[in-house]
Amino acid sequence: MGDTGSLTLGYILSFIILHLCMAEDHVARPKMLLVSFSTLIVPMFDVVRVVLSRLRDHRNPFLPDKNHIHHKFLRTGMRIRWAMAGLLMVSLFFIALNAILVRYLNITLLCGLDILLWIVMHLVLNHFIALHESRFPRKKWTRDYAAKAG
Repeated sequence: MGDTGSLTLGYILSFIILHLCMAEDHVARPKMLLVSFSTLIVPMFDVVRVVLSRLRDHRNPFLPDKNHIHHKFLRTGMRIRWAMAGLLMVSLFFIALNAILVRYLNITLLCGLDILLWIVMHLVLNHFIALHESRFPRKKWTRDYAAKAG
């Protein structure tokens, strides 16, 4: 996507959030705020999860690794396009869930439900990663393998 694409996408998402937060009704404003932030649940929760896992492992939280959600999707055996479609489906699921349940549940309870579903999703992803890696073990990078590849 590059810098320009990510900046444009960030601008569009922030504009949508600000537009949805400008509700005339002061009672509906917190609910609209939660629904508008639903578009950012996947990137926000992913950043928090990755930083916490790096801190738990006593690593620098600012150094790169392959622990983000798209890497986890790829480690389950998905191809890049299916991983992207999976991320879009997860994001749309949270948006639809919050848009529907915001009328019936307390905002705190709904945020807790979002976090619980996020954790369950990662537990399921970890199960599929372990299943995939037990079926298809990674090849060790050796000089012979590098010579064949290059």
